[in-house]
Amino acid sequence: MNIKEVDHITSLRIMNLYRPVGKFISQDGGLWIAIDNCTGKVITREFRNKEECILFLNKDKR
Repeated sequence: MNIKEVDHITSLRIMNLYRPVGKFISQDGGLWIAIDNCTGKVITREFRNKEECILFLNKDKR
């Protein structure tokens, strides 16, 4: 599944509404937020850089 970069407001909307389904990254201040919503159950993690964020979302081919 492709990872889509979204703005902070959109990322908050995804986390609150559980849609759209997919994998997303967003920047919030100095942190990158990984959002895995492939199953409609949002999983988020914070990272210091974009590369780690993408690696997390690609791990195990969720």
